Amino acid sequence: MSRPLQPLSAETLAFLTPYLPPKDSSSATPHITLTYAQTLDSSLSLPGKQIALSSPQTKVLTHHLRLHHDTILVGVTTANVDDPGLNSRIEGATLEQQPRPIILDPRGRWNGHSGSRVIQTAKRGEGKAPWVVTGELQGRPTWVEALEQVGGRWLQVPLEEDSRWTWSGLKKAFGKEGVTSVMVEGGAAVIDGILREEGETGGIVDSLIVTVCPGFLGGEAVRVGPKFTGGRGLKTKDSAWGIVGNDAVLASRVGGEF
Repeated sequence: MSRPLQPLSAETLAFLTPYLPPKDSSSATPHITLTYAQTLDSSLSLPGKQIALSSPQTKVLTHHLRLHHDTILVGVTTANVDDPGLNSRIEGATLEQQPRPIILDPRGRWNGHSGSRVIQTAKRGEGKAPWVVTGELQGRPTWVEALEQVGGRWLQVPLEEDSRWTWSGLKKAFGKEGVTSVMVEGGAAVIDGILREEGETGGIVDSLIVTVCPGFLGGEAVRVGPKFTGGRGLKTKDSAWGIVGNDAVLASRVGGEF
């Protein structure tokens, strides 16, 4: 059981305010915030290893952001490698304020069980029960029983192009479930996929918040590197920077090519 985190000052967090999801939204699809931490060489981690990149202060910032979203989403590889709790540990946060964890698992690879941190967090009442989103699977995954014991849900969303989901399709599916905001935290395949689709079609990412940590992980690292078609890139706009602890934090919108 992890210790509660003391909130950062309002002054420290002020630069983030314009990029938070609106409190009242009539949109049929949720506000998508893409957020992650990287090193100066765009590295996220080393293969198969959990590495703490962020300073203690930017870790608290991440938990602050979680309280401003309906849901928090990670891909199945992150769920398997990191075994995250997917809640906010800000001191005084209520269960109602907690985001709903979503694990994106197209082919039913999650190794979840009754001892998984996200399940245990829900059992203790420190976070909400997770949703696991898969494609249309044959058979019943082994984790369904543990999920249902804490009131979680298994959602099957048909795969689309090339046996994958599109983010535009996922946004619509989440909107139909009443979700108004999604905080997407990774891992690398999820980040690359959402940025690639944003670069090709637009209309996916509403806010981008990236923590840049002062260091390098080198040649074996897992990196952010979306492959844009037609040689196009993707620019940020309306950006603000904050120095939090030892890290620089970018908050921005996205849109436009180089």
